[in-house]
Amino acid sequence: MNKIQMNKNSKQVELSNRLNSASNVKDVFSLVKSMVMDTFAIKKDKLVIASGDLEASGNFVLGGFYSHNDNAIVLNKKILDSIKRKNPEIFNSYLFHVLLHEYLHSIGFIDEIETRKLAFLISNKHLGFSHDATKIALNPGAYLKSFIPYQQKEIYFDKLLEDNDEAEDDNDEEIEEDDDSITDYIG
Repeated sequence: MNKIQMNKNSKQVELSNRLNSASNVKDVFSLVKSMVMDTFAIKKDKLVIASGDLEASGNFVLGGFYSHNDNAIVLNKKILDSIKRKNPEIFNSYLFHVLLHEYLHSIGFIDEIETRKLAFLISNKHLGFSHDATKIALNPGAYLKSFIPYQQKEIYFDKLLEDNDEAEDDNDEEIEEDDDSITDYIG
């Protein structure tokens, strides 16, 4: 292994460790922004990050979306809560992927296919191919299907909706970024 590969690998290990040990959305989003800045030299300030209950429809699951009018990324609270409860080891990777994908939309990458490719390329470059975030970016549906069996998705989401209705406090959570600082909102 040459010096460049060693430096790249050590940087990937450092970023992977930071992502895996992140304790809140602020830490994960900070990594997203720094990786996008490193890749494109583009930054978006004063972005609102919120979570809400986004419904699943059949086999279609919306992990989040970017609202241009509100300058906000809205994360699917039901999916986040479910992953945090049932598969906590991939929670940060999944959160990273959704934030990266929607952040790319916020800085001007509108085409969905292009945005998916860029999310994969950024994840692979900064975290390495073996990281869960990169695997999610490669094929989100297939990766998550390993946690949510395809033939059981409707049953799973019916149960997910039930579970969250029981545990829900009916308050959507919101954080607003002010330049480089945002308030923690997931504990």
